[in-house]
Amino acid sequence: MENSNWALIEANRIRIEVLGETEPGWSETLEQTAAYLDRLGKTPLDYVEAWLAFKPSLAALRRRHPQPPTSWNGHRMPRLRPRDPDRVFAAGTVAAGGRWFVG
Repeated sequence: MENSNWALIEANRIRIEVLGETEPGWSETLEQTAAYLDRLGKTPLDYVEAWLAFKPSLAALRRRHPQPPTSWNGHRMPRLRPRDPDRVFAAGTVAAGGRWFVG
């Protein structure tokens, strides 16, 4: 059981680190991480092993494609698309060139 607790703690740390890159201030409890992994049908150890296998590829990709610059407050620039794709079309109008704008 101790190995499972270590894996859950490590999976939680990985999720907070990775999601914190795009969602500043992201936090998640161990219970939330366990529920997320349960929905995936994976154990915490599966998640940690997959991350350890995937991390070198991600590091190589990041070296080849540098990250966009950060803003004045140290966070990345806002995304070009909203998180909720339906929001773009809900109140949008079409301008010249067929581009959608939220108004």
